[in-house]
Amino acid sequence: MTRYCPDCKQDKPVGAFGVNRARPDGIGPYCKRCNCNRVQRFRDGKLRPQSGPYDDGPTMADVRRVERAGAARYHAAAARLAATTAGVRPVRGVQ
Repeated sequence: MTRYCPDCKQDKPVGAFGVNRARPDGIGPYCKRCNCNRVQRFRDGKLRPQSGPYDDGPTMADVRRVERAGAARYHAAAARLAATTAGVRPVRGVQ
């Protein structure tokens, strides 16, 4: 039994496709190799989701860039706080 992969445009044996229990036949729409390539492109930010609430939203690369910027701001603020409280001793009885 074969199945058509819309990414590589080839008929392949059903064993070349992954499992997808959400689909009526239980077989994924793309062959394992194409699915792996699609996931990698999505993670690299070169492929946007085709449907859903993120159609015109940011790519994964945009999300990672914002996360890194937020982490940098957090660490900079923590360093400033540590520098301003470096010579201050705690009040007795307060921990």
